[in-house]
Amino acid sequence: MVVDPNGNVVVEAGHGEEIVYAELKPEEVDEVRQNIPIGKQRRRTPKMSLVLTPHLTRLTTSRRLKFKQTRIITRLKTSTTNSNTIPDQSQAQSPPKNQLTEQFKTKYKLTPSCPPPKFDSGCTYCKPPKFPADKQIDYSKPLRNTKSNPWKHAIVLSGDSNFKEWPSRFEMDPAGSIISDVHALKRRILDPFHPCVLSMTSFEEKVHDVDHGANSSGVDGKEQVVKVGVYPDGIAVHVPRSKVEEFMIGYLTPIPETNEETKLSNPDLFELGEVQKQLRSEFYIRPVEYDYVLICGHAKRDVRCGEMAPLIKNEFEAVLSRDGLLANEEADGKGDKEENEGKVKVGIVSHIGGHVYAGNVLIFKRNGDVIWYGHVLPSHVQGIVEETIKGEKIIEELYRGA
Repeated sequence: MVVDPNGNVVVEAGHGEEIVYAELKPEEVDEVRQNIPIGKQRRRTPKMSLVLTPHLTRLTTSRRLKFKQTRIITRLKTSTTNSNTIPDQSQAQSPPKNQLTEQFKTKYKLTPSCPPPKFDSGCTYCKPPKFPADKQIDYSKPLRNTKSNPWKHAIVLSGDSNFKEWPSRFEMDPAGSIISDVHALKRRILDPFHPCVLSMTSFEEKVHDVDHGANSSGVDGKEQVVKVGVYPDGIAVHVPRSKVEEFMIGYLTPIPETNEETKLSNPDLFELGEVQKQLRSEFYIRPVEYDYVLICGHAKRDVRCGEMAPLIKNEFEAVLSRDGLLANEEADGKGDKEENEGKVKVGIVSHIGGHVYAGNVLIFKRNGDVIWYGHVLPSHVQGIVEETIKGEKIIEELYRGA
């Protein structure tokens, strides 16, 4: 059967095998195509978009990048599904005792228990408050491997010091924050095989104008820029609120290794890596300047962390100050790096999971290592400072993971 552009049957074969002939009129085809507006209304391709405004180019690049990510993930899923060898989970071995299986940049030693305190700072022996019957702390299970395992953990360093008034869920906060921005884009951009966590902190580190053509508060007609620490990279990224999508693609999605071999064997993968590198270059970054001690104190999320966190925070500040390790907030605000070199900052972090293991303490090292402790009491603080912050040891009885 041959049909013309208007849908009219020009010639039709019978019920048996047959060859039919018809005269094609290209000018008629062109005339009909010109009368179909969809041909003029189609979306521009990524190559055509390069001549458009930077904003439109950015969006198009992100869509193209996400499309390629999806194709790559689909191929990975297919190859895994079609594999003849399926790992037997029943044969999986538990991690050996007294050994660390996590990948750290520092070779930590494992010590079984926390050393007892050597002095009383005033609240070293403070007992935790009594909690309701349905909000008890669980001491019945081992702490090891009770944490989530994010591929990347990002923390908002230009955060909100008024932690007692934090909303229960930043993702749904109508006031808006970089966390709600990331949450809105999460399904479209992030790779489910490389989970990422973004947490609010009580730090209010400034983004100075000398660092970026904007500031952390977004006042004076300048765009708001948020300082975000990314781990295990150990870097601080200055993220304008208008470029959250680019930040997520550049720093919260895996960058494939791009070399000449990849360029020849998988051009799509090579281009993906090149695009992500280009997006990374748009941001001001620097190595993180401090070790951060963050205590989960999201009071409106759970009463246990909300009540425990201030006690633990005060004890850390007292112990670190006595040892000359507590960072000077005033010097930090003035940009005095020398005075705070090698110092430690103590703050509160939003919900990180595991309220039943309060107090939860996360230690973010300058080199990018992150150590999670649980069941921490004020009496444990001196031991944590001595063994983990000043030394290179992880306390097994408190260790939730990395």
